[in-house]
Amino acid sequence: MKEAEANEQHKSIIGTLKAAAPKLEFEQINFMVGNRGSVVESDFYTKLKKLDVQDGGKNKLFADHVTQVCEAHNCRYEANHRGNEEEHRAQCACLRR
Repeated sequence: MKEAEANEQHKSIIGTLKAAAPKLEFEQINFMVGNRGSVVESDFYTKLKKLDVQDGGKNKLFADHVTQVCEAHNCRYEANHRGNEEEHRAQCACLRR
């Protein structure tokens, strides 16, 4: 559902780009954040691959992204592994005050 909402929210921008440069191809890629700031690692890397990001920089981009998400939620980073590669998540754990 979040993916569809993001696509709808930015539809006019993509339409404007297509109108301005009809010979170019545009695709929207949404980097979604789940409940309580979770980021699914495999989904993040799949989207980086679509952007043709070189392997050497992917881990740093992921770490920076998770750090920013956690800071936005006033939380700290916590790894959450569920048994297989597709379900590795980076999740923000809210700080108790």
